[in-house]
Amino acid sequence: MKYHQMMLTAACAVSMMPAALAAAPIAPAPVSAPAVTVEGTAVDLGGAAPYQENGVWMVPLRAVAGPMGYEVTWCPEDNGVLVADEAVKMNLTYGVDSYARASQTALGMTAPQSYGAGPEAWAGVTYVPAGMFSLLGYTVEEGEDTLAFTQEQAQLPNPMVAWDTLEEAEEAVGFALPDWKGLEGREIQEVFVIGGELLEVRYEDGLTCRMARGTQDVSGDYQVYAEETTRTVDGREVTLKGKDGRVSLAVWNDGTYTWSLSWAEGVAPETLEGFLA
Repeated sequence: MKYHQMMLTAACAVSMMPAALAAAPIAPAPVSAPAVTVEGTAVDLGGAAPYQENGVWMVPLRAVAGPMGYEVTWCPEDNGVLVADEAVKMNLTYGVDSYARASQTALGMTAPQSYGAGPEAWAGVTYVPAGMFSLLGYTVEEGEDTLAFTQEQAQLPNPMVAWDTLEEAEEAVGFALPDWKGLEGREIQEVFVIGGELLEVRYEDGLTCRMARGTQDVSGDYQVYAEETTRTVDGREVTLKGKDGRVSLAVWNDGTYTWSLSWAEGVAPETLEGFLA
């Protein structure tokens, strides 16, 4: 057995905001913009002043999330941004007042929350409601001239443990990956047990397979895909997600176990026919 440092999994990889958003007008600054602090330390906002939207304070996302240890990545294809560290991630969509936090090391995600406004882009800067950071474990105190963010408690992520062989990982988690025809001949790149309850197998060709007890979605992929359909594959009702007729994610369960298959590059829906035999 060996331990593997948790890796940040993100579908987005664009460091610069799309030109159309970067060219947007400057945010409407209040007459007297409050200063922002994180754990008592003043945040350099780089001239991006907080402002109010529907009575809600909007703050520059990257400037505030950075001191908290989070990386912000533009996702132009999804019209939004990804906020993530090694333990959790949040996929935000511009204009949509719905926020949820998903674990990168265990199962599940929080129920969607509303904070009075969706993310907005002004001249290359993404703004979000100050209250959104409560999903990341921070409280915000609104003073007369400050917005103070304070961490409620340190996050304690479940370990992501790597194993040398699939057999060792299966013994550790207490169940075995089915012997599907579609997995025959695929070279395994890495094998993990996440949080002691989820088996993850990564293959050299970009396929990732996850399995756990229960019926919830274990894919860890909570982005909104342009296309989502249900297809019967070898007697199983499988939810397929992707775009442009290609499948990036497949999830299903049999009432006892739940699985997901994800591809770094999308595949044709027909690829799944016979895969689970």
